[in-house]
Amino acid sequence: MANISTTYSTDLPTATTKAREYITEKYPSYVQTLFAARPLQCYMGNAPTLMRVGRECGDKFAVAWLCKQIHEYVKTLSTADQFTAPDIQNLALVIYSAYPSLNLEEVMLFFSRLAAGIYGIVGYSNARGENITARIRQFLEDRRREIERYERERERMERAAEEEHRRKHAISHQEYKRMLAAFAAERFGGDEDKAQEYIATHPTEFQRNKTAK
Repeated sequence: MANISTTYSTDLPTATTKAREYITEKYPSYVQTLFAARPLQCYMGNAPTLMRVGRECGDKFAVAWLCKQIHEYVKTLSTADQFTAPDIQNLALVIYSAYPSLNLEEVMLFFSRLAAGIYGIVGYSNARGENITARIRQFLEDRRREIERYERERERMERAAEEEHRRKHAISHQEYKRMLAAFAAERFGGDEDKAQEYIATHPTEFQRNKTAK
């Protein structure tokens, strides 16, 4: 393991101490692989970014947390590909500096996918830090595509629900003309042009009138 301490100092402000405890308890490295099953939650949830962790918990703590995530991944490599403590620390520093907008769940998702071989084989005497960081770009591209796919599906479902709503509440042209005439007689002395102009700017009121009828 990299030799960065995450020991809580008694001199730390209470808020900082609680933030560190929260991060340590909620995002331990040993549950890293679980995040592979819920990528959208990782992308769109409320996990703090590395930048925020550094700001609220200190840069050393953020780097130490990254070291633990990297170490968890390194355990999946062969003995010949094991990273030294300085290797892990240097890689953590690079990730922290180059990708501060990644949130903690995204970091864990990335390493769980890396361990699963989704981004190719990093081992076999090829397990260098730059070969890992290079794959973060692929992860970011995958994230973009997955979010876009989710948004398209969400929009499709919303359109389908809207069309179903319109279908259920649709009325014939003849029925509309009857209701328009009644609405015009009630509100505008029988002037259907004024009634239509009012409906265009106050559709919900006409809808309520239609429902009541």
